Amino acid sequence: MWNFITSIFTKRYTVKLKLTLFVVTAICLVGLISLSAIIGLNNSSRSLSDLRENALNHIFSSMTLGVKTSQIATYSLRLSQTIRALEYKEASEQLEQHIQQLHQQLSYLENTYTDEDQQLENIVQSIKILEKSVKELLNQAYQRHIANTTIISKLNQSLLHLRHIKRFTEQTSQSSLYLSRLDKIERLIEDATMSAYNPSTFLSIQAIFSVIPKSDETTIIHEWQNVENQFDQIINQANELSKINLRILFLTNQIDALVKQIDLNYSQLALQQTQETKEIYTLVQKDISQHIYAICLLAFFIIMLVIILGKYIHKLVGIRLSSITQALIHLSQGDKTATVPQQHRQDEIGDLARAFDIFHQNVMRLDQTDALLRQTFLAMRDGLAVFDHQKQLISYNVQFATLLNIPIDKPITSLLGLTHYFQQHNATVYGGEQHVDIPLLQEIRNPQEPLEIQCNQSIFEWRISQLQSGGIVAVLIDRTQRKKLENDLAHSQKMRTIGQLTGGIAHDFNNLLAVIIGNLDLINTENLSEKQIKRLQNAIKAAENSATLTQRLLAYARKQPLHPSVLEINPLLRDLADLVEHSLPPTIKVRLNLGKDLPPVYIDKNQLETALVNLVVNAKDALEGSGDITIQSTQLLVQRTERQEQMVQISVIDNGKGMDVSTQKQIFEPFFTTKKNGKGSGLGLSMVYGFIRQSKGRVLVESEVNKGTTMMLQIPLAKTLQKIPTPTEDIAVKPSLQKSLLLVEDQKILRETLTDQLTQIDYHVVGFETAEQVIDYLSQHSVDYLLSDIVLSGKINGIELVKIVEEQYPTIKLLLMTGNHTMNIEKALHTPIVNKPFKLNELQHILNTL
Repeated sequence: MWNFITSIFTKRYTVKLKLTLFVVTAICLVGLISLSAIIGLNNSSRSLSDLRENALNHIFSSMTLGVKTSQIATYSLRLSQTIRALEYKEASEQLEQHIQQLHQQLSYLENTYTDEDQQLENIVQSIKILEKSVKELLNQAYQRHIANTTIISKLNQSLLHLRHIKRFTEQTSQSSLYLSRLDKIERLIEDATMSAYNPSTFLSIQAIFSVIPKSDETTIIHEWQNVENQFDQIINQANELSKINLRILFLTNQIDALVKQIDLNYSQLALQQTQETKEIYTLVQKDISQHIYAICLLAFFIIMLVIILGKYIHKLVGIRLSSITQALIHLSQGDKTATVPQQHRQDEIGDLARAFDIFHQNVMRLDQTDALLRQTFLAMRDGLAVFDHQKQLISYNVQFATLLNIPIDKPITSLLGLTHYFQQHNATVYGGEQHVDIPLLQEIRNPQEPLEIQCNQSIFEWRISQLQSGGIVAVLIDRTQRKKLENDLAHSQKMRTIGQLTGGIAHDFNNLLAVIIGNLDLINTENLSEKQIKRLQNAIKAAENSATLTQRLLAYARKQPLHPSVLEINPLLRDLADLVEHSLPPTIKVRLNLGKDLPPVYIDKNQLETALVNLVVNAKDALEGSGDITIQSTQLLVQRTERQEQMVQISVIDNGKGMDVSTQKQIFEPFFTTKKNGKGSGLGLSMVYGFIRQSKGRVLVESEVNKGTTMMLQIPLAKTLQKIPTPTEDIAVKPSLQKSLLLVEDQKILRETLTDQLTQIDYHVVGFETAEQVIDYLSQHSVDYLLSDIVLSGKINGIELVKIVEEQYPTIKLLLMTGNHTMNIEKALHTPIVNKPFKLNELQHILNTL
């Protein structure tokens, strides 16, 4: 036996086995502690669980009972104040639902507490009384609903009998006094249907019956007897309704008192349960303290045992590993000749030494790989820099220094130095005024929202990644060109949004101007004095000027009607130069610099001339009395969004005062002007911008303060050389005979104005608000003309209505009207369109030419 024990201690074991025995011993000791803790905590957990369950049940029960009784009181009050059928139905259903839930809570309370609990008994009795009161309230509310329904029905029947009497009276030519009294009674009954059904109200109405003269007509006598009979029944129902209302008021107050009593009783019961819970909690805490003391003693014993075993493992493993560690230190310091000891051992330490020797060989190969990675690091197109945990610059590639234009004689050595460099060059966060500092450069940002720095007229994107050692890797990317493209896109979207807004305003204003001009046009001047005629003409002129203003807004919104044609640019510019030269002071010279052999363009000639005149006038104002204006034409290849396109460019160049960058961003916005008040409307350049964009061209501006401005219009080339003819001759106005015309306009005031205008020129007009009404009318009547607005309030718009009428009634002459011009013209296809506002003679001319 002794030999067996001796052999156990003298036998050579492997390190793995020794460590395994140490770990198994530690696990057993930890398991002993854990088992003791589990047994103690399990008992405490059961006690706390029971305590929590009881406390939660009490709290939940108290909260549920309080909420339900409060809801019952609330819905009882709502039900007592409800008169309408839908509101009554909703309130009664909610109240029934809550009383059922309260009944379930009552059953739970009866099963939970003992019969000796007097407080619970009081609560149960109060809830039963409350349940009974609520049921009676529901019944009374139902009776009140029936009474209200009966009264309103009788009142409506009385109104029907009265209206029968009035119609028969009008047919028999009774006196107006008799009819006026009937009207008064009818109004009183109508008012009574809208008010509370008070018996005094109906008695006062019934008292008026006596002042109504008796009629000899049998029908009237019979109908009048029906009215009086109905009112007798109404008064009875009103008296019954008053009693029901009093009963409902009593029940509501009773329910409110019961709810308050229940809340008080249950609050006292919950307080008692809380006190009991505190006592149980104190006992559980005492039991837990005893278990903690026992576990601490056991843990101290185990810690001492682990320390003893740890010293033994250190002697067995630590000394041998120390020799291997020293060899590895020499290797890490660059000593390539160092060898790893302990390789001859046949245990795990020998295996470790041999493995580190292989690792040493791998490090030699990694040196070669590191050299290759360094070459890649230096060849990257983006800037890359590495900082250590103290934010000192470890390394950066050539592109990092190139992007920041860091001088060779003043290299950056730390993140602080980089911050000073940014501050010296007034670097800020792009889009704001915040200066660059160290916390900003170290901030870890969302990949979709990187830090963007504006420095030396360039925009850089700064991205960092955190290293495990506490250092950071920074990537610097040049985003200058991309930001320019983004800003150009944002500006284009802004101008498109403003165009949509101004187009909508102009469209609505055109409808108002159509009413104003139409009504002014209807005024007969024969009976007016000369002074009144002059005032009328001034009003018409102001309305027409307003229409011109909306045309400019529509030009900016790209919704004005255009008449493009194939056009030679150079002859137009020569004529324009001759025209404007006479209107400019002699100190301002107009010069032409025209390109040769320019291809024709496709654009509206009149609108182009107006746009160029606007640009010349702006150039004249910028010269402030003297200088040169150059009008230049050339052909060039323009880069569009997704393609390249040959275009003709017209440039208006002046050497005036110029504009700063902020002004250049706003010059095309409506009503923006740098001129003094009264000197400009701010719509000239807006109109130019909208017209050129609508013509599928572009407008560019280059300007510098005190050096002048260049406005460039880029116009697309004509695809064919054939000019599109435009009708210029006037069509003779045919005399209008009596014709039937359907007018469709959803704005009432404009519909009435157009009806008066068309009636004045001998049309029989039938007006409608929606297209659906027109379709129903055409199924039973025949007409000659249909005049419809494009935008209607119904499901069918004017264009769809015209298509339907054209298919089903091809003989009807069709005409559309709109204030939205180009967009609607494209949809209307071949149907004629008249643009709002218009005068009577213009409308008559168009109708006669259909």
